[in-house]
Amino acid sequence: MKIKKGILLSALLSMKLFSLPLFSQCTPNTTINEEGISPKVSTPGCVNSRYERTLFFTYRKDTVLFGTTVIIDSIFITSIDNLRQGLSYSLNMPKQVFSPGTNYYQNCINVYGTPTNSLKAYDTVAVKMTSYITYFGTVYPVQDVMYAVMPVNPLPNVAVLKTGNVLNAVMGATSYNWLLCDFGYAKIPNSNVSVYTPTVSGNFAVEVNLNGCIDTSSCYNVNVTNIADEKDQMGINVYPSLVVNDLQIQSAENIDRIEVYDQLGREVGRMNIENKLDIITMPFSEKSSGTYTLKFYSGSRVIVKRIMKE
Repeated sequence: MKIKKGILLSALLSMKLFSLPLFSQCTPNTTINEEGISPKVSTPGCVNSRYERTLFFTYRKDTVLFGTTVIIDSIFITSIDNLRQGLSYSLNMPKQVFSPGTNYYQNCINVYGTPTNSLKAYDTVAVKMTSYITYFGTVYPVQDVMYAVMPVNPLPNVAVLKTGNVLNAVMGATSYNWLLCDFGYAKIPNSNVSVYTPTVSGNFAVEVNLNGCIDTSSCYNVNVTNIADEKDQMGINVYPSLVVNDLQIQSAENIDRIEVYDQLGREVGRMNIENKLDIITMPFSEKSSGTYTLKFYSGSRVIVKRIMKE
């Protein structure tokens, strides 16, 4: 059976393309004129997260063999040892390129993948190479090794301790962001400390950042109405439940102040009540549509109610 050359070539090219690492090819940095691996210490990565780093290789053009300075014919990187599990590497080209402007052999190495551990024992990698030197007609291989530090940090501990309505991220970290699980894990404004006390009922999680490595906790349910029963003897009546313009509030007892929170837990309104009023009118016409939580303060008591804005 005959196979058309065009079809065969397309198939071979497809196989070759799919075998390439998903990391753009690097270009040697000819401005480096110091022998070694650069950078000597790479920016730390995070365990179980995508990792992509480039190492630049620079090696002298000559060496001493049998007491004589001789030119190195070629250099090949043979392996990179002690790469942590989940990482691979690729070379710009297997044979190093001689750069006459710097008198050095140069190449670059892509290290990529998803590291599965953060053990310090794997921080230092060994770049092994073989140089070939011709000396009076005989080719001699010479082995050498260079080292680079490629650290990977662990993910933070995202354990949360729930005490009543208070959520506490128990482990120290660089920064925190509390999230609303019920609203696509939206960040709650001004909630960037380890302890968070929700002002509305819902499910909450915390995003913890430790040295640039980020993880998110499970969601924790908090029922804010535990502060006080909505049917408390204060006898607060709020109407209409679906507000268009003004909200009317009627209470059998004195109310000191009223606070209004949106569905993200942000305080969006406050009214201080100086005198006893039979009916309190609270403007709502300028507020956006959605669910709002009202907190009524009377002495040491707090009553929570919810309304909808059309």
